[in-house]
Amino acid sequence: MKFGKYLDKVKARHPEWAGKTIDYASLKKMLKELHAVALPHPAAVPTARAEVASLTVPPAPDGYGSLVAKYDGLEVKETDFFRELETEMEKIEKHTSVKLAEQHEMLDTLKASLEKLTPEELEANVDTVQSLELTARTIGDDFLSLEKYVNLNYRGFYKILKKHDKLLPATPCRQFYMARLHQQRWINGDFSDIFVTLSQIHAILRRDKVAKQVEGATQNFVRTTRKYWVKTEDVSRVKHHILQNLPVFQVRQDLLPGDSQLTNSTYFDNSSLELYHGRLDKRPNAIAIRFRWYGTGSAKTVFVERKTHQDSWTGEVSVKERFTLEEKNVVPFLQGDYTVEMAVADAEAAGQSAESLADLRRLFTEIYQQIDTKQLQPVMRTQYMRTAYQIPFDATVRISLDSNLSMVLENPEAGPSTSSQNRWCRDPASPLPRSEITRFPHAILEVKLSLEENASAPAWVNELLESGLVCEVHKFSKFIHGTAVLIPDLVQAVPYWFDDVSIRESIILSHAAEVTFTRPRASKAHMSTGTGSSTHGRGFRNYSSSNSEHDDEANGGETTLRTEVLSSIQNGVSEVEDDVIIDITDRMHATPQRTQMEELQHPLLASNSTNFLSNKSTRSKRSRDNSGRDRPNRCFSLFASLCGTSKTKKPLERRVPMRVEPKTFFANERTFLSWMHMAVTIGTMSSGLLAYSLDHQTKQGGIAMQMVAVVLLPVSIMFCAYAVWTFYWRAVKIRLREDGPYDDRFGPMVLGCVMAVGLWTIFIMSLLKIVDSKSHVGM
Repeated sequence: MKFGKYLDKVKARHPEWAGKTIDYASLKKMLKELHAVALPHPAAVPTARAEVASLTVPPAPDGYGSLVAKYDGLEVKETDFFRELETEMEKIEKHTSVKLAEQHEMLDTLKASLEKLTPEELEANVDTVQSLELTARTIGDDFLSLEKYVNLNYRGFYKILKKHDKLLPATPCRQFYMARLHQQRWINGDFSDIFVTLSQIHAILRRDKVAKQVEGATQNFVRTTRKYWVKTEDVSRVKHHILQNLPVFQVRQDLLPGDSQLTNSTYFDNSSLELYHGRLDKRPNAIAIRFRWYGTGSAKTVFVERKTHQDSWTGEVSVKERFTLEEKNVVPFLQGDYTVEMAVADAEAAGQSAESLADLRRLFTEIYQQIDTKQLQPVMRTQYMRTAYQIPFDATVRISLDSNLSMVLENPEAGPSTSSQNRWCRDPASPLPRSEITRFPHAILEVKLSLEENASAPAWVNELLESGLVCEVHKFSKFIHGTAVLIPDLVQAVPYWFDDVSIRESIILSHAAEVTFTRPRASKAHMSTGTGSSTHGRGFRNYSSSNSEHDDEANGGETTLRTEVLSSIQNGVSEVEDDVIIDITDRMHATPQRTQMEELQHPLLASNSTNFLSNKSTRSKRSRDNSGRDRPNRCFSLFASLCGTSKTKKPLERRVPMRVEPKTFFANERTFLSWMHMAVTIGTMSSGLLAYSLDHQTKQGGIAMQMVAVVLLPVSIMFCAYAVWTFYWRAVKIRLREDGPYDDRFGPMVLGCVMAVGLWTIFIMSLLKIVDSKSHVGM
């Protein structure tokens, strides 16, 4: 459907938006009129004088050198289109500001009226509470409708600017005006304070009881966690559903202007990624160690956390433990200068209990020993805005929603490492190229339940999970995802969600191919693609200036595009933007030395992708289409492998976390006993017939019984051998926690055929025996 028709359809469903949305039809018609006179016009042809200016040459008069078209009986120029565009932006800004002011006023009035009522009055007046709940829910729905209005107009501006650059290519403006749009308050403003107030109102209406805060040097959490992906356009709807049942949790409401807080976590690992692979395989006692801090600016209080995985069927549960350190003590802790005795003394001076001090001593010692013995160092950082929902200090139901998720390498590829700078995290002033950061396109919803045994989750939680707004991704991990994307040359396996089509673009953008080109002083100009190599891989290597100069000389004066971008950053730019890299690439492509470039690709991505956020029918159709399209390639690969000429590399294994419970072993044993029961039954029958026939060889039927026994006895032996082999095969796969397959599609079929052949043999031989005996009787 064309956007113009879609816009008219939406406005018909929302009559209150009449005259307040972007006038897309008028702007589109104006562009078409300008396009009609632009093609033969000399302004559409760039000239050499366009790059120079003179302070004494007057500008060209109207009607020459500028586009003039007839629109509604008036002469319009391209500047009139831009002026109309500005007017439309101001109209959207004004309407949005008015609606937001109205909602703030309604919320303040509602909250003031609620604060006048006592809990006893709220409990007695059920009708009043229901009316107030309906009012609060209506305000939330109006806010969601306003967000839809904003997105609709934003899309309209994007469409009309794209159409402008298509119809009037001589004066492209989409990039400029899109940057202006992102500076508008109705697009980049944070209005989540409305949801915070709504959350407080619903908490008063529910009469939530605040639990007592638990103080201690260490904090342990035992819980069950399920993780989900949420599309950006559904984040506000998910928030509105949650806040009606659970309040926004803010320890310091005066420090947070909205409902979310910046959260940073630095994860530790070694050069072999031991912790990464342990968490990916879900090995028992697999750990993850991270240093977490909250808020913007430099960290003041750092939470040293350790997550330990356990299989639930063993009776143990996964646990997160943590203690706090002042930022000034983090580096001494890693270097062993800040000892456990000093930490206990500081905690004791703060008034911690004896039990908390004992837990601190144990956890402090264990984490330091693990960091020291495993040679752990900062590897990757996650950064996101976290919105937490929880009745204060009540861990029964906790929900967190992480948006604007980014993962960053802690050790720059071209620069000093954190250890050489005597730091425990990346220097904020260091350049950040696109290959050292990946931005996750979805929000992450975590539902954490700490329920009593046999207790079920609240109904509203199940309603949210079944609403279609969230998509469960079992055991999703920010640490695993960021490490797999940013350090691909060290990982031996990647998570199963890695090939999802909805995150594929973000992964590819984080693996920019290094395009080399020749400096002007070089004797031979050419371009090529290459990849960096290192003994320890990305995120663990350090570069010295002498090595860099030596590499430049050895390559004949060549340098990489990434080096050029980094040098521009060091001259005053704090962060590499995508537009900078695109501009540099475009300039390189315009040179005579241009050669063919490899397609931008990530080394760990497979050719086929899944899509968790689409429906099953779409996924099945896509898989059928892909299978049909790739069949010739697979046939060629099979032929090449048979001939021994295949050079394709085996893709990395996609591992799905597997949960092995005792019933899995028992099921394998039951299957083994079932096969053995059949084998013993057949073997007993054949052995009995054989023994009886040997004692009655002279009697009639003795030879027939021997024939049946001789045919069935090998079949029973085959059943026994197959049962033993399949039991051992499945036991090994279960012990290694492999994700299957566990079914044997050919063994039962072969045994069934053997059994059928044996029975047919007995039948035919018996039939021939009967015919032969009758012929003898007739004679």
